[in-house]
Amino acid sequence: MGAWGAGAFENDDALDWIADLDPAKGWAHVTAAFDAVTAPGEYTEVDVGAAVVVAAEVVAASRGRPAPDLPDTLFPYLQSVGPADAALTARASDALSNVLLEPSELVELWAESEDAEEWNLAITGLVERLSRSPRKLAPTDPRPKRGGGGFLCAFCNERIDKEEVVVILLEPDPGEHCERRIYGHFACLNSNPHPARMVRWWRSPSG
Repeated sequence: MGAWGAGAFENDDALDWIADLDPAKGWAHVTAAFDAVTAPGEYTEVDVGAAVVVAAEVVAASRGRPAPDLPDTLFPYLQSVGPADAALTARASDALSNVLLEPSELVELWAESEDAEEWNLAITGLVERLSRSPRKLAPTDPRPKRGGGGFLCAFCNERIDKEEVVVILLEPDPGEHCERRIYGHFACLNSNPHPARMVRWWRSPSG
């Protein structure tokens, strides 16, 4: 897989895959990517895994939750097919979860990369966006922006939107009577673990 970045669309396989998207065929190319995923515990080849990641990004983008590196060329397709329904979103989540389970060639390659942290962040962002409720896809300037929530992230020190916050509870030692809560972006929490050990926290989106 020729990759020049950790984002879902920053590799040759991804660009080849999105070139085959056809609005006239609806979601067929996306569902084919999910159909190719092996059962949990079976080895997943890198080309299959990369296709699932991109297909899941397309599903998330159709629901108004696009990745920061979403190519502009995808918007005519997204406007044509409309938002993915709950069933297709669930299929995307299931397929992505299978790709992230070992043995997975995609996970193996990124675990050995010096950009593993960036890949963790990108995948965690995808998990988050797939788990959120849909919103209208903006025709212009659709890229997500971090806003000004009420908490500061313990990892990057930026403010956290309410949809991104994760609370870490530090339990006291036995006999002590205090505890501490740490707030952070879910993506920041997942930036350092081995890719196979990332937290996959699926919410139940409405719609």
